[in-house]
Amino acid sequence: MPRQLFSILLPLLLVLLSASAGAQVSAQPSALYLTPERGEADIALSNTTGTALQLHVAALDRTEADGVESGAGSCAAWCTLAPAELPLPSDGAVTLHVRVIPPGGLRDGEYHAVVLIRDDEDVLQRIPLHFRVGEVYSDVKLANVGVERSKEDVRFLLYLEQLGNAAYRGNLQMRIENDRRDTIYESADLVDVYGAKTLEYVLPAAKVRKGIYRLYLNFDSDREDLGAHAIPVLPKKFSVEISMS
Repeated sequence: MPRQLFSILLPLLLVLLSASAGAQVSAQPSALYLTPERGEADIALSNTTGTALQLHVAALDRTEADGVESGAGSCAAWCTLAPAELPLPSDGAVTLHVRVIPPGGLRDGEYHAVVLIRDDEDVLQRIPLHFRVGEVYSDVKLANVGVERSKEDVRFLLYLEQLGNAAYRGNLQMRIENDRRDTIYESADLVDVYGAKTLEYVLPAAKVRKGIYRLYLNFDSDREDLGAHAIPVLPKKFSVEISMS
């Protein structure tokens, strides 16, 4: 059965849960959207492990937190988290206060950080922070399409780039047809592009024989999970033909 791999997985960017405590330490909200006019927010952390925890918090830029180049401006250095150490009682809750004080003269755009919540051993929560200055706008570009074949599988690679001054967050419906117009693969996924992103779709080699294949890509920005924070972008469609030899 086909499996889909992402070079940068959205669930991994948003939250990494430890096997012990992480799955039972929740954070609300799960993402922050701040502006110069509203530069402060609280994160409510709750514990249902039955065991008291000592939490440590830090704000990192996306490159440092995720180990990849985000292509977006960082606001991590502007963040103040209080308190930096939080004792979290068993079956209790605490509040983390986040404040962003930006420097003057910033260009319009969206700046990013990740608030890490840790205990003494594990990362329990990763909360993305978006700081929007002035007018923000975004779009997505299909920069290139590649294919890699081995004896076992065929990898279709989509190279995406962010356009505009904010990350692109949208939906992607993707379908692959063979030269008989049969659909051999299709999916519907959430796609977040910070600077650049590569999507990878892996199919068994026996299912992708020699011939012409067509990829149909439909992007839209109708993201219910983002609510009022979604940046509207006109739908965009691409079709790409690939010769498999």
